[in-house]
Amino acid sequence: MLGEGKDAGGKDVNAEKLFEEICAKAGEVYLGPHSHLGRSYVFGFPRKMQPKAFGKALDALCRELGEGNGHQEHPRLPDQKDAKLDIVIWKEFPDHRPGKLIIFGQCATGNNWSDKISELPPPEGWCRNWMQGAPLVSPMRAFFVPHRIDPDDWKTACIYGGILFERCRIAALASKLGKTMKMQWCHWSEVALKKIRKGT
Repeated sequence: MLGEGKDAGGKDVNAEKLFEEICAKAGEVYLGPHSHLGRSYVFGFPRKMQPKAFGKALDALCRELGEGNGHQEHPRLPDQKDAKLDIVIWKEFPDHRPGKLIIFGQCATGNNWSDKISELPPPEGWCRNWMQGAPLVSPMRAFFVPHRIDPDDWKTACIYGGILFERCRIAALASKLGKTMKMQWCHWSEVALKKIRKGT
């Protein structure tokens, strides 16, 4: 039962999307005490609120971010879903001018997280490949997992994934969850716990 990972909480809640939303809020908190300046955008496919098509979703992200000038034409654009980018987190300035701290995040919910840790290209290259104009300050990379990372793997995870947000760090930061998200997460956790208890 413990090996079910994201499916342990049942099929009625999309655990992967819920995890992305939780990570986005945790990232906002991480950027500092002035929470109204922390912003995030869940880019991972399938997108719930944002445009489904990659180009339109990237245009919307650039508008929110105030940088990037939208998507550029690319021969692989029609086939693209999210180009391995799951969430974008940034700390806004009161003047809303370009040139800010931006984090590109990748989430991995499965037990094979170590196979995905370097799937997201370096953010500078990602922007050059897909955006018309890159942000003035190159984004940083981060990796989000709902697992405890073995101390022997910590260094490698940070080197290849960027800023590491593992289970305990996310739990400590996820204080801005909305009521609906909290209810969904509690429901998923309850179902998962019931399965674990049945298996013991």
